[in-house]
Amino acid sequence: MTETIQKTDSARLLAQMRDLRQWYARLLDLTRLQCGSTDSYEGLDDILERKRSVMEEIDAVGLDFASMRERWEGVRESLPEGKRAEAAETIKSLQSILREIIELENRWHGGVLARKEETLHQIRKLQGGRKIARAYGRPGAETVPRFLDKTE
Repeated sequence: MTETIQKTDSARLLAQMRDLRQWYARLLDLTRLQCGSTDSYEGLDDILERKRSVMEEIDAVGLDFASMRERWEGVRESLPEGKRAEAAETIKSLQSILREIIELENRWHGGVLARKEETLHQIRKLQGGRKIARAYGRPGAETVPRFLDKTE
């Protein structure tokens, strides 16, 4: 009886591991798209929404990586050698995918912070120019209308 439960548990665990690998692979693909998406905030918003949806699916699998490894240690011996190798390969593949996701996210986050700092620098530079112009009593270029209504 215990052996049957272990085989059922191991089969379910292997299926969950495969599902997790597929979902994390999709998450990796979306993360790659996110890293390449710098032109459009709408496109980035769409990618982030799709990533959120994939993360919900990962949660629905009901197995996190740590508990999967813990459960794997308990059922490994009940599996035939081929299934053991398949599960071990799945775990290695998941580790690789997770490492790459983390690396890409960190790189993307660093790029976003750099763009934010550059934008803040440009804003400060513009504000400084306005202060100088006001100090000398000169109106800044911002006060000159760009478009004149020629009908009046």
